[in-house]
Amino acid sequence: MLSTGMLPLCFVTIVTSENLGWHLAMNLNPDDGHVMHYCEGWGQNVAMGTPQTAFSKDFIDKNVRLMPVNYIAIVRHTNRVPSAIKVWKFKEPSKSLLDRFDDTLTNVAASDGSEIFSHIAGTQHPNDPIFSVTGTLIFNKRWRDNGVRIVVEGDPPFTWHPSDTFQDRSSGLGVLLAMDTCRTPQDFSAEIWGHDISQFNGFRRDGPSPHRYYVQGKDHGTGGNGLYITYTRVPPYGNYAIYVSNTFLLPLVRSNVVIGQIVTGLLGKFCKFSLE
Repeated sequence: MLSTGMLPLCFVTIVTSENLGWHLAMNLNPDDGHVMHYCEGWGQNVAMGTPQTAFSKDFIDKNVRLMPVNYIAIVRHTNRVPSAIKVWKFKEPSKSLLDRFDDTLTNVAASDGSEIFSHIAGTQHPNDPIFSVTGTLIFNKRWRDNGVRIVVEGDPPFTWHPSDTFQDRSSGLGVLLAMDTCRTPQDFSAEIWGHDISQFNGFRRDGPSPHRYYVQGKDHGTGGNGLYITYTRVPPYGNYAIYVSNTFLLPLVRSNVVIGQIVTGLLGKFCKFSLE
């Protein structure tokens, strides 16, 4: 894996104008008032939002998600100013993002190992479910009656509390607990146990019941009404944008300066506030 250290993302050196074809597929804002839980749009051939609000609200580009792609990038940003980027190569080539989120598939090791490119310029949040963990990208993570659409599994490992009978933990993007399937969801589940983005190992037993789920922002269900488990909000670390591409050239790293097309193809979109 290549890392560019702690350089500000918008101050890297660009030496080529070639666009490598990174396309914005989705954006999650955990504080926009819309809950992007496991069954909300991920596995459905739908569009969501508009280009004008693509970086400020939950967003799905229907056409981009139908494209055959080989690489995925997750970018954490605030007001279109990026603070962290990771890139993975997909294990299965030339499949669309929609196919990879097929509701009938579960626990898919989507990436070919750990991230191949990583850069964090802003605050390193120790509980960020994407950027505080190094490892394989898992799609459609399911266990018991719970689901998370995007999980990074690796180092540090995701741990279960030994006394957690229901193992109701969440650590990723697009979470729904106490669910059946997206085709036959329990009526109450999404309203109570859906949320956009969790903290890493977000379930905490901090004392007597109710125990707490720590989630980013206000986009979550009502929780257990204070009886057993309740939601605890933390300020959002940012929006999480999901880009896809069919090709990717590794950047060169020299004297802590990134040189290569990846800067123009991906980072440049943010620094120039432009959309595909």
